[in-house]
Amino acid sequence: MGCYSLNAADAVGVAVALSLLGYAVGNLIRFLPGVSRSTRASAASMVDYAVACLMFAAFAGGIVGLLDSVITAFVPAPYLEDPASCKLVEDFFQNSVWKAAAIIGGLGGIAAALPFIPVVGAAISIAFTVAVAPLLIILGSIILPTSALNYVIVAAFKWAGPFLFPAGVAAIATPNRLLKGLGAVLISFAIVFYTALPIIPYAVISIMGWSGPEEFLKTLGEYESQIESLKESPTAGIFDVFNITKFYETVIDWAVACLLTAVFVAIAFAAARGLSQSLGGVSASV
Repeated sequence: MGCYSLNAADAVGVAVALSLLGYAVGNLIRFLPGVSRSTRASAASMVDYAVACLMFAAFAGGIVGLLDSVITAFVPAPYLEDPASCKLVEDFFQNSVWKAAAIIGGLGGIAAALPFIPVVGAAISIAFTVAVAPLLIILGSIILPTSALNYVIVAAFKWAGPFLFPAGVAAIATPNRLLKGLGAVLISFAIVFYTALPIIPYAVISIMGWSGPEEFLKTLGEYESQIESLKESPTAGIFDVFNITKFYETVIDWAVACLLTAVFVAIAFAAARGLSQSLGGVSASV
């Protein structure tokens, strides 16, 4: 259901194996002759924690089912049934990076070529530079870095997601304070982004009123083509070929979409951090 598999079956197997091992070792230490009272108490805690981990493993399948229910509640069925849906946000940011860089380069090329137009070139160049300067600021300071950062985050979680949950369960099932904390972090980020990645693109599309990122990127592609044609022939008439007002509207929508997604990703990070602290605190207290 999510954009990657949590591999719950593997996680349950690892948790059960480690829990049974901890249970056996703890009971063995408890009943060894000549063991100090503090060691017996530690062994008893190990046994208790092993039982708690077995209970957690028993609920692992239910956790995945609950997460799938949350995704289904927010995302319509046709969107979930499309296998390409989970690539929407990743493709959007990847394309945004390349298109933003191409548009910045294209606008810079036009600005550099305009002064060579006889007689009026310098005046047109100044007017064009003034007109597109805010666009370059938006593209260079908001869209390009935000898209690149979001793409790296989303791609990293889609790649690492299938390993995070089993690794986290293995770590949290180990009776060691540091490993428990690490396991809590891995489990929290795995399940939060498992839930968030399918929801984020649909939420952004709904807020922006788009039918899908593909159509928006198609519009950007058309502007990119216009910019390329202007680079080849600046004398064709900038304001006849290039509708600067419409382009401003498109770029502002683009920037808002990037910022919205960044906000949602930040919220997911905050949720994962809060969950990891809670889960780590509970595991440390057992």
